[in-house]
Amino acid sequence: MKKLFVMGLAALMAASCSKSNTAVVDAHIEGADNKMVMVAQLSVNQMKLVDTVRTDSKGTFKSEFAVSEETPNFYYIAYNGRRLASLVLKSGDKVKVTADTLGKNVTIDGSEESVLMQKYETELANAIASFEATSSELGKAMEAGDAEAAGKLNVQLSRLYVKYKQDIIKSIMQNPYAFANIQALYQSLMPGLPIFGGENDHFLFQRVHDSLQTLYPNSVYVKSLQEQIKAAEDLKLLANRKMIFLFIFLQECVIIK
Repeated sequence: MKKLFVMGLAALMAASCSKSNTAVVDAHIEGADNKMVMVAQLSVNQMKLVDTVRTDSKGTFKSEFAVSEETPNFYYIAYNGRRLASLVLKSGDKVKVTADTLGKNVTIDGSEESVLMQKYETELANAIASFEATSSELGKAMEAGDAEAAGKLNVQLSRLYVKYKQDIIKSIMQNPYAFANIQALYQSLMPGLPIFGGENDHFLFQRVHDSLQTLYPNSVYVKSLQEQIKAAEDLKLLANRKMIFLFIFLQECVIIK
């Protein structure tokens, strides 16, 4: 009898552990009735397709994913080549998603990380739209030879960039332990114009790493972030050494003269 009890307890614990290592997504895609929907996972620096499901006659589907307890992970729901929703899933999450086929009017419930992630992406999309519209006006002003208008539009672009960067920094500071902050660090307003690409942005990467490292020390994303921080520090150290060598060389030239 005792042996049966122990075996039953072990089976119950195994089932419980197995269940806690999963995340469930219950989604409704308006306008995508009986359609194929893809779910992809970000694997540090590349996308990996993890599920392809067909919605029912009401445009709903349900998926369950194995999620490591050591780290949350980034998942993306896509339809017809368009990203509809971005999620940050942790083991035990039960998330409800509602969206349309254009990826607009997205609502997420059951995951604070995913809600913050969606907030970051919505704000980025709005900032990009404003930046592109202003850039277009700047191009027209330059073609017309209107230097005064071009100057004002350049100032406006700079203000848009600075304001958006300040807003993201504020949000990161208000949510220091949010895993979604990792994605926020790599946003760009346009190709070649990262939000946090300046030499003085190193402190923010370090702050995000230090906060998340206390919660997810074995996360591949946190480890990757540390590697990038070290690489940036090495480049900065190399640049400083070059400046020192140049200064010494110039001093010697002065002395020789």
